[in-house]
Amino acid sequence: MSVGRNELCPCGSGKKYKRCCGLVTSISQVREQKLRQAHRDAAERLNKYVAAHFSREEIEQARQRFVQETGLSVEEAQHSQWAVHFYNWFVFDDRKHGSTVVEAFLNTDGRRLEGEIKEAFRRLVLGIYEIVRREGDQLTVRSLKQGDLLEVVAPDGVVWEPGQLLLGRLLPIGQRYQLFTGSIVLPAALKQPFADWLSTVEESDLSRYTTRLYRLLRQQRSTARTVAKQEEELVRAEWRMPDWEAIRETLRTDASFELKKREGAQEVWVYASHKEGGLLSTLNKALVELHEVAGEVLVEEAKLVFEGFPSALSTLAEKLPLPAPDVKHSIDKLSSTGTRLTQGTIFITSQPALPPKVLQWAVQTYFAEKWLITPHAEIDHLPPLLAAAAQEEALRGKLLQLVGKIERAREQGVGPGRFMRWELIRPRLALPNREVSVHNLLKRPLLEGLPEGSFTVHPDRLSDIATFVQEMTEGKSDSTMKKYDEAMNLFRNFVRSAFGRGFAWAQLRPEEVAYFLVHDVLNRVDSPTKTLAGNLLSVLSAFFKWLDKRYELTLTSRLQPVLTALKEELPEAYRLRAQLQKQAIPHLTDALLQPEQVAEEVLLFLSEEGAGWRLSRSSGEEILVQTGQSDEGPPGRGWLVIALIGQAQDGCWHLLGIPQVYPPIVAELLGVRENVLI
Repeated sequence: MSVGRNELCPCGSGKKYKRCCGLVTSISQVREQKLRQAHRDAAERLNKYVAAHFSREEIEQARQRFVQETGLSVEEAQHSQWAVHFYNWFVFDDRKHGSTVVEAFLNTDGRRLEGEIKEAFRRLVLGIYEIVRREGDQLTVRSLKQGDLLEVVAPDGVVWEPGQLLLGRLLPIGQRYQLFTGSIVLPAALKQPFADWLSTVEESDLSRYTTRLYRLLRQQRSTARTVAKQEEELVRAEWRMPDWEAIRETLRTDASFELKKREGAQEVWVYASHKEGGLLSTLNKALVELHEVAGEVLVEEAKLVFEGFPSALSTLAEKLPLPAPDVKHSIDKLSSTGTRLTQGTIFITSQPALPPKVLQWAVQTYFAEKWLITPHAEIDHLPPLLAAAAQEEALRGKLLQLVGKIERAREQGVGPGRFMRWELIRPRLALPNREVSVHNLLKRPLLEGLPEGSFTVHPDRLSDIATFVQEMTEGKSDSTMKKYDEAMNLFRNFVRSAFGRGFAWAQLRPEEVAYFLVHDVLNRVDSPTKTLAGNLLSVLSAFFKWLDKRYELTLTSRLQPVLTALKEELPEAYRLRAQLQKQAIPHLTDALLQPEQVAEEVLLFLSEEGAGWRLSRSSGEEILVQTGQSDEGPPGRGWLVIALIGQAQDGCWHLLGIPQVYPPIVAELLGVRENVLI
């Protein structure tokens, strides 16, 4: 297949090929991208089909059969690593009702999928493959059953070694394949047991043997543990006079390497087997990255040295590139630290470079946010945010038990709670707590990015918003249309994320309206203005009156007091936040400001003093925080400021993160009295 430079791009953008994918992308890459998106869409539709057609009881019964057939113990079955394998078996392999779930889906809800996509999902069978080689982002693997050679896209963050086994399902994306969720990399030592087992089963329908395959994997766990123990060993490899120009370019540009330190003529680079990270909005979207250390690369004048896990040697040599090492032997500890490297060691970086105390706070925040979205076996393999949003009493009880268990362990100095900002957890999950948090204004967690389903509001609520905007803007000017569209699009996104399927307008509370106006909007708009504040208040007021008339409700009488209280204060809140943001952000990169104490606190405004604000901490202590002078003046008494603050060596307090500023009405809704933080 070929495309002329002046023809329309096959990616569907509507642009000419030469000005779109033709700039950097081959035709095969365009096809891969389209197929990947089609697979993602099909998988999402399949998940929605399962959620709509199978009850929790039916799925739990299937899980029990999976446990019995695989020979898992109860403890093993509760581990989160088995959740995805059970789900894949249930959808693609289980034939209790004659056909598989995926076949039923493709014959009904998925019948309009393209034939190529339907066939790919029909053939999504668990297989065992030996890794032959890796070149760039591509693996060449050999099927242990058929012997076919296949090209597979190698996901980032995994150490791929020739000889290792790949247990997984492959989706075709043109000439190559991609791994479907739930694939496992196994040590080469397991090749013979799996090859022997495969020789005894029929090739016609391997999907019937999935649970037997998992049983065999479980039986081989002792072998896998032996290999894992060997991986804890460390090795030192040396190369004399390598190609320095190519190596330095790779160290500088490849994301697997991070400069740790430079001392004289020696550089120490961290080599990571896996990297993840996130942007922290409070820190002006600073990027915090965590690198799982596979070893260290020491760059010296006449040689290059690697110290780390043996499994990382081949990929390191491929990346740099390097020949076989001149010297190689076992070691007990790293030269740079004098300590032993263990599996799971993390090296942390940030962009921009944050002060040490701020970075510590950022990492604890990152781990808390990650914990909230990570599935846990104790809550039916759901992330805590989804478990809390489900509003099922049994599930809520399990969630409370899990949170309580981690809290008790944390008090004893053990468990994952030690590494998280635990004060975030209960408010974010809408669980009982003693924190002063704006999230306490909500009855359930705010969920973003979910497809329409049981965790999002009923489409009829969103239809009401669309009808309201249409009626209010019909025949009106462009400026009026823009006003209503902007305000109600923001409110629509909030309503969709904040409420579940059973929500009705009669249930809307003042607390939720206040949360939307003073907090949620600021997360969705880059530069909130006084004009936006006024538009939001007037449009929402009209919307509540419209709902009252349409459904014979009394929303206006309940919600208008909040809108009235915010008439003057909401524009002021937006202004003050922008003012404080300008003061805070430069402190993150100020090399002279190295705070000795850092904390995010709820503070009550007392008065303005010079270029600072006198604020009351929850303990009752009064502190002066440098805020800079403003021509428009400070807020009045009773305003809340939730901010990341740091105390420098001179004892002065400074803003370090983008603060939240809340009017007295919000403090009142949170149960905070003037001069008293509860």
